[in-house]
Amino acid sequence: MSTKAMNASFRMGTIADPEFFFADCAQGDTHLLGPIPFTPPFPDDNVRVIALASAVSSAFPAVPAIVCIAEQVDRNGFRLKARNSDLGTGFSNFNWMAVSEVPTLNADGSPLPPPDIRLGAVQPRLFFQDGVVTQPPGLDWQLWAGVPFSNPMSSGTVVVATANNLNLSPFYWLLQDTSPFDSNNPLVYHNSAVVGIIQSPSATGFSLAARNSDTARGICAFYWAAFDAAVKPIVDPTVPDMVIDTGIAEARSFAVSNTQGDWNWWEIFFRKPFLTPPVVLVTANDQLGGGQLIPTKANIAAVGIAQNVTPYGFRLAGRSSDCAAGQAGFYWVAIGCSLGCG
Repeated sequence: MSTKAMNASFRMGTIADPEFFFADCAQGDTHLLGPIPFTPPFPDDNVRVIALASAVSSAFPAVPAIVCIAEQVDRNGFRLKARNSDLGTGFSNFNWMAVSEVPTLNADGSPLPPPDIRLGAVQPRLFFQDGVVTQPPGLDWQLWAGVPFSNPMSSGTVVVATANNLNLSPFYWLLQDTSPFDSNNPLVYHNSAVVGIIQSPSATGFSLAARNSDTARGICAFYWAAFDAAVKPIVDPTVPDMVIDTGIAEARSFAVSNTQGDWNWWEIFFRKPFLTPPVVLVTANDQLGGGQLIPTKANIAAVGIAQNVTPYGFRLAGRSSDCAAGQAGFYWVAIGCSLGCG
């Protein structure tokens, strides 16, 4: 369904204890974290979780590109499966946000207020293919430094982000002579499966680092959303008019990364149109369909991209970053404006 943010339930948090990850395809590249509890529990089990790597600990500012999978989600909590898609080792923290379209009620029967919410996007960058780090100006890493909030939030703000194909114009990249195009069609650019990492979060903003997990050079931008449960009353006056829509893209089979079948696509339609294209967030899950879950060993690390977002829906693209074949589904969360918002 589609509901006002004022009537939805939100939980958010960080996993601040750093986990060490070995390189992609080496033993120790995957960790299972949790269970991570929701406090208080949600009213029902229809909960969507968005998670990604972060650099919460200043002792480990260089975080590898970790792909997150939300497993065993119910009203009480979830387990996080995290896998390193990076050629390098390193420590990682994690940010997560969970939402249900059913309100959590206070003792007097009134809905628990939503967090203060900020939404935004960063513009596209060119990424060289996975492992190419010596060819300027395009590397397999990019950094959007100092992304600001419109008004300060608390120091405990949780930021999450999702790759997209926003504002990707083939003609701009032709002028740059960087050629991130489909080799079979020079007028089609490639939207690479890029993994985001939140860095240097503060009350005034954050930085977003990202690395290409894809074996093809291409372009990628990001949506982001910040959630601040500590601010009362809500600072952003548009929050009461925000609308949220959520759903599940049930699992499909993925081949090993860089083989035929390592991509899948879902066409997603919103229950009700938004006034303008919303911010869309996605995270891989273990939802096989019909109430069944993917076995943990078969639940692979797929990178999600919110493509072609309109007020009516979007295309969810997923690409395996994994060394094993398996299955993956996705949670998706769209947050935007109804009539009168903004």
